Amino acid sequence: MDYEPSNYEELAATQVDSTKLFFLEDFIQSVKSDSVEIVFAISPRYKSVSRNMYIEIEKVCTKYDVPVLDFYNDSVMSIDKSLFEDAAHLNYQGASKYTSTLCTSLNSLLQRNN
Repeated sequence: MDYEPSNYEELAATQVDSTKLFFLEDFIQSVKSDSVEIVFAISPRYKSVSRNMYIEIEKVCTKYDVPVLDFYNDSVMSIDKSLFEDAAHLNYQGASKYTSTLCTSLNSLLQRNN
């Protein structure tokens, strides 16, 4: 695997799509009005430095009290190149590890809320 992460995060943070944020809020409001619990998860990225692209999403989640499970810079997965197909996509092994970690975090969250 001959890849290293690109440094596009800074640019992405300056290009927030207000239409997408509007529909994100609309989706959250709709789900919550039906009394459905919702959780957002941010998957790991290989050797990422900045997570600025998620700041606006997290603000919306905070506004509606929606938990965010953030694995973007996970201290184990984000530094292990063998878990990634490329800098942004987990391979099968990485996806399996992430799924296990995500399930553990979701279970903990459910237990805290009950």
